[in-house]
Amino acid sequence: NTVTISGGTIGSAVYGGTAKSGAATSNTVNLCGGTISGSIYGGAVSSGTATGNTVNFYGGSIGQTLYGGFSETGSDDVTTGNTLNIGSEGSRVAGLSADNIANFQNLNFFLPSSIADGNSVLTLRASEGTILGSEHADVSINAYLDGNTNLAVGSEIKLINKTGTGTLVVYTSGGTQTSGTLGTAKVWHGVTATTSAAVSIGGDDGNDLMLDRKS
Repeated sequence: NTVTISGGTIGSAVYGGTAKSGAATSNTVNLCGGTISGSIYGGAVSSGTATGNTVNFYGGSIGQTLYGGFSETGSDDVTTGNTLNIGSEGSRVAGLSADNIANFQNLNFFLPSSIADGNSVLTLRASEGTILGSEHADVSINAYLDGNTNLAVGSEIKLINKTGTGTLVVYTSGGTQTSGTLGTAKVWHGVTATTSAAVSIGGDDGNDLMLDRKS
């Protein structure tokens, strides 16, 4: 299933796909505009798994949480293969916001050429914690700088800017991480992976997902 929202006002949740039992998988939600007061679910089940779903966030006002997958039982795998794309190669964005995000294994940030020191790409307002990945799936994070971007050494960009008080927790192959550089995250400049920038948990309050230009 594919659901695309490009305008208007929706006073409820949006679902890419649902199932009472079994699996909700391979669904896509495209958020291009409009105002949505509820949460966004790539896939949701009453009992079972919700994996392999994609949420593409290009624009619009989101009132609650972006979920890759969701299960009412709370113990099933609702993370593996779920992807959150903030923009795309052909539509790079920044300045988006939502209440929170949950149950994504893959996070891809496509940054515009105008991105600059101190900018925020995705702001999360919730006071609750934000968990990237889960016990079922270690997170994969990629930040894609436009090939024409020229960030000065020392520049810091908030890929995720948490304005609430909850902790940012990242599942990696070594367990959970709440501070420091994320060694498995990759920064790309054009089509080339670069070591001159890194992704870390830090920022002014020590609780944001940062892209740091090191050298």
